[in-house]
Amino acid sequence: MRVRFLAMSAILISLIACTKDFDETAGPAVGRPAGDEKILNIPEGASAGVLAVKVTPAAVERIEQGVTRSEGTRSGVESIDLSLDEIRTWGFARMFRDEPFEADLRAAGLHLWYVARFDSEVDLRRAARALSSSESVAWVEYMRPPVRPSRRRLLSAADPGSVRVDGAPCNDPGLDKQWHYHNTGSLYGSKAGADVSLFDAWKICSGDESVVVAVLDEPVQYDHPDLEANMWINTFDSDSKLRHGANFTTSTPGALNWNYRDSFGEAPTGHGTHVAGTIAAVNGNGEGVCGIAGGMNGRGGVKIMSCQVFGAKDREESVSDALIWAANRGAHIAQCSLGYSPLFNEYDWLNSCGYEVDAIDYFIAHPRTTGPLEGGLVIFAAGNDGNSRYYTSSGQRQQVKDLRIPMAFYEPSIAVTSISPDYLPATYTCYGKWCDIAAPGGDSEAFGDSGTIYSTLLTQDGSYGYMEGTSMACPHVSGVAALGLSYAAKLGKRFSTDEFRCLLLSSTDYIDNYFIGTKRSTNGYDYDRYGNMMGPFSCMLNMSDYKGKMGGGLVNAYKVLMAVEGTPVMTVPAGSQTAVSLEDFLGGAAQVMDFSVTDTYGEAQQIGLTCSRNNGKLLVMAPKSGAARLTLKCTIGETKVERPIAIVVRESFAANGGWL
Repeated sequence: MRVRFLAMSAILISLIACTKDFDETAGPAVGRPAGDEKILNIPEGASAGVLAVKVTPAAVERIEQGVTRSEGTRSGVESIDLSLDEIRTWGFARMFRDEPFEADLRAAGLHLWYVARFDSEVDLRRAARALSSSESVAWVEYMRPPVRPSRRRLLSAADPGSVRVDGAPCNDPGLDKQWHYHNTGSLYGSKAGADVSLFDAWKICSGDESVVVAVLDEPVQYDHPDLEANMWINTFDSDSKLRHGANFTTSTPGALNWNYRDSFGEAPTGHGTHVAGTIAAVNGNGEGVCGIAGGMNGRGGVKIMSCQVFGAKDREESVSDALIWAANRGAHIAQCSLGYSPLFNEYDWLNSCGYEVDAIDYFIAHPRTTGPLEGGLVIFAAGNDGNSRYYTSSGQRQQVKDLRIPMAFYEPSIAVTSISPDYLPATYTCYGKWCDIAAPGGDSEAFGDSGTIYSTLLTQDGSYGYMEGTSMACPHVSGVAALGLSYAAKLGKRFSTDEFRCLLLSSTDYIDNYFIGTKRSTNGYDYDRYGNMMGPFSCMLNMSDYKGKMGGGLVNAYKVLMAVEGTPVMTVPAGSQTAVSLEDFLGGAAQVMDFSVTDTYGEAQQIGLTCSRNNGKLLVMAPKSGAARLTLKCTIGETKVERPIAIVVRESFAANGGWL
């Protein structure tokens, strides 16, 4: 589905048909001001002196053939030029360019977007209205740079320990700190199984070099000793500065720069490097940490393409530029632990779709000539303002329960919420019916550093440390998606984007029944409706508020691989015999006398799982957690029939007694 802006009526239709559901009104109602029918977004919090302008197809032909002053302020279209003169425009140029792929950009209509730059003292609303008055202008959009990752979620740096995790398939010493991959419940207050079920998945697949993940973030330290072997190598551009990715904070893609300091004098936090480590830190190299799709024995991991969208001066087009550039160079997944100021009502969202949405659509739809996915997946962090509040116009504090982050809220993208090591929502996570899937993001308030996410950090020597946030949950979903695509590549399968997106979102563990009682938050902040921080606060969070609003469930790597394989999954408790009905898998053949079960890969023997049959049911017994693929065999008439089935053994019940 796509949100398209063809006419005002089309906008209203697309809001109903193409956006994620609204579950409650979070802020005061705001109507569209008269005369602003062609203006997207709101001016509050937007960048001064710059506007995005989408011209009509007829106008672009005249612009490209028209007269241009030396300072680039003339379009060649009289009505546009009158508006440009009125606001004293000093620059008017096309927004998106990627010369080797010009035909693709034009086919997607991206050549219709221009950027008008003018004196920052000119009133933004007046400038937008002036430009929108031209019949040759389709849309005008207020622009804002992406929001940087919050500094508070860099908790500490630490050297990896040397404890070997039971059942671990690789020797990386920091794996014992990565509860988010394999949670045994040993961390006080945590629950066994509150993880992404990675150890069982690694027995089947650990990554494939044909899969590329673009990390849109701070720059990834491409020479980090635990990342270097899994960095993407650019074969599209001859410029050596673009070997592992590009910097989009400049007008043309440039070299990655992790030595920059922003306008406040702050150096990068290492956020992008931390994210990249969760996806594809090199596995089995005896060093540091593990990545979800990082390969095994030091090779075979998915590739990380670094797309720097934060710099000394953040650029409004950086995310959109990066999405287009990455799609053109074959990235299958766009990992986006970033956002824009939270939205509070339907009007804000209705007016927040423009060049960013066109760029997302391009990344998703642009055909990939190689790899297991025909298009692309765009995965966004849901945001870390879930327990924030705002002041109403009367000055009364009112809780905001459905903050929406632009682009994460856009239906074709995947919005990721964050859980703690106990299956509960993290205190900071945004949530709502618009969210798609949950993943471990950690929660220092309840568990300290050890209950957050441990991964690679940006330092001269390449170190490791803890961070938390939906920024850290998001790469778990990107990593699992990359792992699923890796398995598809190994099986010779190829999915459409819609097919794989549905597969990913439906291969989860149900967690809503854990959401009971309350949870204290002491780390929240008050905001006004435009995202301006007002001050700190503490409160008790009602866990029932999160039911149905954390996505379809907790991402599960093993279930994703089984879905790619086409094998149904049954989950049973450890330590007791369970009868599993097989009629859904074999129909009436489940009752035949010659029915048998085979331990397909010897996995049942490894975890001590035993099976027998009784009246069309499979009697399963296993002493401990694990997973095994079995083959059900029988004869129907004179035809021998075989059906695969995966048995997952877990040690703990969900709150309602149902199995996760």
